[in-house]
Amino acid sequence: MPFDKGTINLTFLRANTPIPDDFLERFNTKVAGKLDNVADKPQIGWVSGRHILERTINEDTSIFAGYVHMNLRISQRKIPSVLLKAECRKEELDYMLDKNVNFVPATVKRNIKKEIEEKRLMSMPPTINAIPFVMNPRDGIIFLSTSSPAKVVLFQEFFEQTLKVTASHMDFANFAEQIGEKIEKFKGISYSPKKSSSEELCARDFLTWLWYYSETREGEVKIKSNVYNILLEGPFTFASNSETEGSVETSIKKGSPARSAEAKAALEVGKKLKKANITITRYKDVWKTSFNADTFIFSSLELPEGEKLDPISAFDERMRLIYEFKEVFSQYLKIFFESLNSSNWKNIQKSILKWSEEREGF
Repeated sequence: MPFDKGTINLTFLRANTPIPDDFLERFNTKVAGKLDNVADKPQIGWVSGRHILERTINEDTSIFAGYVHMNLRISQRKIPSVLLKAECRKEELDYMLDKNVNFVPATVKRNIKKEIEEKRLMSMPPTINAIPFVMNPRDGIIFLSTSSPAKVVLFQEFFEQTLKVTASHMDFANFAEQIGEKIEKFKGISYSPKKSSSEELCARDFLTWLWYYSETREGEVKIKSNVYNILLEGPFTFASNSETEGSVETSIKKGSPARSAEAKAALEVGKKLKKANITITRYKDVWKTSFNADTFIFSSLELPEGEKLDPISAFDERMRLIYEFKEVFSQYLKIFFESLNSSNWKNIQKSILKWSEEREGF
C-alpha cells in the first residue's frame, strides 16, 4: 500500500469537527459488501488498510502506530464493451436471418442488449478500485492517496455519511485560512511587465511566487533549527484566463523549462505557473513531488529514505515525514502571505517584475 512504501499521490483533508470516539464502529456500519454480491451498480464501502479484500475493521487490522489506516473500496461488474458489442451483433444477425429481414428494430436491439447483460454480467469478475487513506483521530488530519479530484469528492461524501463529520479539502483557500488569511482580501499578482493582473488571488499566484522565491532566495525557510530549500523544475504548465493572448495553456517539457524562452514568453503574456515538479531538501533528506496548483494535489510524492525499521516503526516514520512535508509547505504559504501583507510589497512586486523581465540571466 502507498503509505507503507514507495511514492504517494497525496491530498490533504481536515475534519471540521472532532473525530468521534466510536469511529471504528461507525466505519463498520458501512463496511464493503461481499464481492459475490457486486452487480452493475458501484458497491462502495470501507475495508482495512492491509489489503482491499479484508472486510474486518478493528484495532488489529486498521490502527497502525496510532493512525487509522484504511481504504475506501469501489467495486463494480461491467461487461467489456467489445464483448457486449460482439454478442449483440451476433444476436442481431441471427434475428435478421430468422425473420428474413435486413434490419433490426430499435426495440429488438434494446431487448437483445438487456438479455445479454442479464446473462453475462454476473459471470464477469468485478473491477476493484480503492482510495487508501490515513487519518489521525487526534487532530482530524486525513492523508488521502489519490490524484483524482472526483475521488476526493467521493471520499468526502462517504466519509460524512459514515462518521457524520465533514472533511474539507486542504486547497489553497483552506491552507490560507489555517494560517489566518483570507484570499478574498488580496488581488492577483502581476508577473508580467507588460500586463497587470485583474484576477483574484489564486493558487497559481502562489506557485509562480514559489518559483520566484526559489530562484532569488534559494527557496530557504527555517523551522526551529532546521533549514529547508525548495527547487522548482519541469515539466512546467502555464495557464491563464481566456483573455490572455494565444493558447490558454503552455506546457514545457524538454530541455530546461525554467530557463527556456517559452517560460519567459508565457510570463510576458500574463500566464502563471499551474503545474511543476517540486523538490524540498533538508540536509540530506529530500522530498520530491509533482504539484498541481489548481487541484492542490501532490502526485508521486517521494519521501526521504528512512531507516530499516520494523513495519510499524517504518509506517510511523513515513507519517512523520509526511507531516513534516505539510508543515514546510505551510511555512512557504505563510511567507507568501507575509510578503503580500508587508509594507514593502511594492518593492517586492518590482523585484518580481525584474526577475520575470530578466529571465535570460538565469
